[in-house]
Amino acid sequence: MPLDDNSFPCFWLTIGIGNDTRVESMFKKIYPQCKIFGIDSNPEQFGDFDAYGTPLPFAVGVNEDVLPLVILEKKGYVFHKEVKVMPMNIILKDWNIKY
Repeated sequence: MPLDDNSFPCFWLTIGIGNDTRVESMFKKIYPQCKIFGIDSNPEQFGDFDAYGTPLPFAVGVNEDVLPLVILEKKGYVFHKEVKVMPMNIILKDWNIKY
């Protein structure tokens, strides 16, 4: 359903891009005026997200920190990586995502 009123900001936030942007592609076609953001701790999982919005290289957590996380790739291998963890309220504030 298209937005009739463009007087307010429209934002879409995907948590866990996972190299799959089908939904963002459809959303952008229907709501081209909306800003799209996606969060994934592994930049290799961004895929073509930047064609539709802004990918953010974070994990979401309670406190801001850098933590060792285990990352599972589609190719089937797992590796450990130091990942920046950000609280959701900080992500929304820093990227000016209105809620």
